[in-house]
Amino acid sequence: RLRYGGHATLVSEQFAVPRFGPIQRVLYIALIVAFLGLMLTGLSLRYSNQHWGQLLARGLGGFRSASVWHHFFAVVAIVASAAHLTRAIIRIVRLRRNHTWKFILTTPDSLVFGGRDLRDFWGMTCWFFGLRQKPRFERWTYWEKLDYWAFYLAAGLIGVSGLMLWYPNLFCSVFPGSALNVAQLVHSEFAIYVASFLFLIHFFHSHFR
Repeated sequence: RLRYGGHATLVSEQFAVPRFGPIQRVLYIALIVAFLGLMLTGLSLRYSNQHWGQLLARGLGGFRSASVWHHFFAVVAIVASAAHLTRAIIRIVRLRRNHTWKFILTTPDSLVFGGRDLRDFWGMTCWFFGLRQKPRFERWTYWEKLDYWAFYLAAGLIGVSGLMLWYPNLFCSVFPGSALNVAQLVHSEFAIYVASFLFLIHFFHSHFR
């Protein structure tokens, strides 16, 4: 980067498509705040038998207070995710009026993986070893699509398992009680995975870099 400079920037009075609109930015900020809050409160509850977990909970007002905040941030995350999903469905419905499914799934604005992503992945692999030029990407790169789908898949599992632990009587009217043990394991382990992914990969590539 020091030798060749950064990416090309916008030039005044030339055509450009903004990657994120105001609503997308607000939803993203809400999700980031919610998940940071969930990590902070969740770690204090998950490691309540550790001294540092007890200190963290004490800073949050105690374990009961940490639990209340954990539920609050969970509601924020659910609302933001539902709003994002609703906007995506509305956009797809509008596109479906004038376009085919093939166009919707393969347009440069689509977050669905396609043949272009496989070619870009191979091109980047070759570029890493100095075998060819760096490929030119469309609106979303293949690793951004991977971030998106992996995050929402994990968030969905964490959310459902968390609701099972929040309302055990409701879910145990359908599932056996042993399902709560699975939910607790999934909720805690996937939460640690998502936290690690956010800090080690997502924040670096999407913000710091």
